[in-house]
Amino acid sequence: MPRRITRRSSTSIPTPSRKARAGQYPEWVGEYADVAGRTGGNASASANDTDPADRALAFERARENQTAFAADIREFRATRAAYERARERGRTTRARELARRLEALATSANDRSTAFARNYRIASGDAPANETAIAAVESTSANVSQTAGAIESATFTNTTLRVGDRSERVSFSDPLVVSGLLGTENGTVLANRPVTFEIGDRTIETTTDAYGGFTVRYRPMSLPLDRQSLEIEYVPENDSVYREASATIPVDPEAVEPTITTETQPSTVSYGDRITVSGSVRADGRPIEDVPVLVRVAGEPIAANRTGGSSTDSLAGSTVETNADGEYSLSTTLPADLAAGDVALNATIPWQGRAIASANASAPLTVESTATALTARAGQVDGRTVRVTGRLRTENGHSIGEREVLLRAGGAALGTVETTSNGTYATTVTIPTRQLTQQGGAPTTSLTISYAGRETSLEPAHETATVALDGLSISERASIATSTVFGTARDALGAVVPQAVLDALSAPSWTTVLLGALALALGWGLVRGSRSLRRRGEDGTATEVSEDAGGVEEPARSGTEHADPGRFDPADWLLAGDPDRAVQAGYAVVRSRVGRELGVDRGMTHREFYRACRDASIGETRLAALGALTDAYERAAFASESLSERVAGEVLDRLEAFGEGEDELESAEPAVNVADGSTADATGSDGEAEMDGESAPDSSEGDR
Repeated sequence: MPRRITRRSSTSIPTPSRKARAGQYPEWVGEYADVAGRTGGNASASANDTDPADRALAFERARENQTAFAADIREFRATRAAYERARERGRTTRARELARRLEALATSANDRSTAFARNYRIASGDAPANETAIAAVESTSANVSQTAGAIESATFTNTTLRVGDRSERVSFSDPLVVSGLLGTENGTVLANRPVTFEIGDRTIETTTDAYGGFTVRYRPMSLPLDRQSLEIEYVPENDSVYREASATIPVDPEAVEPTITTETQPSTVSYGDRITVSGSVRADGRPIEDVPVLVRVAGEPIAANRTGGSSTDSLAGSTVETNADGEYSLSTTLPADLAAGDVALNATIPWQGRAIASANASAPLTVESTATALTARAGQVDGRTVRVTGRLRTENGHSIGEREVLLRAGGAALGTVETTSNGTYATTVTIPTRQLTQQGGAPTTSLTISYAGRETSLEPAHETATVALDGLSISERASIATSTVFGTARDALGAVVPQAVLDALSAPSWTTVLLGALALALGWGLVRGSRSLRRRGEDGTATEVSEDAGGVEEPARSGTEHADPGRFDPADWLLAGDPDRAVQAGYAVVRSRVGRELGVDRGMTHREFYRACRDASIGETRLAALGALTDAYERAAFASESLSERVAGEVLDRLEAFGEGEDELESAEPAVNVADGSTADATGSDGEAEMDGESAPDSSEGDR
């Protein structure tokens, strides 16, 4: 006998048999609004034995159950009226279809009622007032079931289903074979007709013989291994005169280990590239249909556009089901939240304890880093309020959404903003007066907008924008003037004057001015005195600070290679509690030293410089140290949070890869261009200090 087996659709209408008795249509529907009002969550009792979070969740679910229950009741009432009209007009086929719909709605309403009662008791307790509300809903559900049962009995002919004995052992490799007879209660057989049976989650179509006999074959897949029985149910067409019938079959399921394969195209991707994952699932050489396959990259499910099968209810965004040939395929764009490097792509059958066992396959995938670019525009809104807009994109123009961008003015972090789906961002910030400068004309500030790109395959990006602020108040202008003067003093004083005193110098008051004058006098004397000091390394080479050189040390000439000008040991910054400056200082000296060795362009960004060093084959140890130092530098220069002293210390320990001793690694105050991360080569061929055309930040850049 020909037969067709399909998976039971989730949209099919369940029509289980029910005992019913005749009766008039009850007058309960109009009362349901009162029931809903009494069970809206205002019960006085509380479930003291339940966690508050669980009660809140149960209440939300009870509300959802109640809403769905009300919708079922409304549809039941409308369908009942349509059924009565069809009966009156002699439309028998239509009446049968509506009768089956009424039975399905009654089943749904009963399930909603049960779920509502359970969740409402958890949320609100079992006080008498709550039980009264629950009883009202349950009574309504019972009336619906009674009415639907009466209509079904009056409309359809009862059927019987008998099945023969068989082996209880069942598996995908050893399917269940069921033979039986289908007829009516009065003994009439349903002969030579197409019929549909449901077994487990499978729908099987076949044809009865002249005696109402049939044979069907069932291969379990998602059947739980602890299941001891199965129900086989005859499911008539909606317009059929016959009623459902069912029988129970004892079973003993066994698991079968499937074989799953997977591959990716292409195997090397970067942000914005599409990847196709495909494979097959088979057991004993036979394809397995409708099996879910969960795809993960680096342990995380990925969203997918499917080209084979349909999504399941669980993890729908990354699960695809096999087709009739046991094959699956999905296509997706990799998210940015994948770090560059080699990652594992896994395809898994996520079943446990079922007739088809769990299985896993993996394929290699290489994620390459992607360069990014930021645009930024800034304009005054009012006073010191500035609106900043721009866009974050890859170097080939793909917009990057849902990324955090940091805004800074000088050394002060002003806040963050997240890019939209098309990569744009817009926000307003208030500029602190201490970050404004005035050299004639309106006060100005330079904003740095940065994307850190941490823990992604996207490289960092940054941009600057300068804005002039007109119409500031007299007090704001006075504060700006004070900040400008004392900002210059900060550069001169450096670490000579305590930070608290330097901070106090920014406040425009007569007391502060007097305090500032004293501090300036003291600090300037100390600075002048310090310029006569000579610094001597372990090799005995001495350097003397020239007052006319603006505080830049002039290296003492010797027969060995001169150190970089403006030497300042990164360890000093670390001991001073400034790990960001320590890393920036270390990066500057390594950049200068290695740059001279390779003769690379000083205008490169830090990432371009790293790639140039990699292409020049500077050695695995030095390249690894440079990579760690570059990552730390990006965080120190552009991230909103400072590096920890531990991380900075570990990075600086690796600087030994670039010199023969610690004295060779004393570094300059980092001459780093915040706009593009490049460093100035501070020593010319004749030993005199020189700078390239890009400006370096002052020593306060690292202040947090």
